[in-house]
Amino acid sequence: MFMSVQPALNVGDKAAGTWVGRYTCGQGTTGLTLYVDELPESRIAALFHFYADESNPDVPEGCFEMNGTFDQGTRHIELRAGRWLLQPYGYVTVNLSGTMNGGTMTGSVIGPGCATFELHPAGIRVPPDPAACRPKGSVVSALVQT
Repeated sequence: MFMSVQPALNVGDKAAGTWVGRYTCGQGTTGLTLYVDELPESRIAALFHFYADESNPDVPEGCFEMNGTFDQGTRHIELRAGRWLLQPYGYVTVNLSGTMNGGTMTGSVIGPGCATFELHPAGIRVPPDPAACRPKGSVVSALVQT
């Protein structure tokens, strides 16, 4: 079962784990931690936590639930936004569509004024997050409990 402190393991085959990187939308470059938990039948659940990037320090923190699919054959990932857990004023949720290639997950951010994302396994580099954006046990159990 996924725990928020675990790195993404077997990154060539699995989407599950904690991924850290950046994405670009109307507010500019934004830090992103994506906590991913695998479900049966190629489904996945995720927690999308965004925050200021060193190049863009005025971005507020926020997070929302996501769910979607991961195809192990094509390594394609699709995530649709769900419920807000922490919503900064004026922000909207986004969707993700991308692929995994070795230890990198890249793709498109689908939302107003958005472009791309790039994530890498977190290892021990997980940035601090507010309690609202912290998975409790697995992402799945966090989504079910709320």
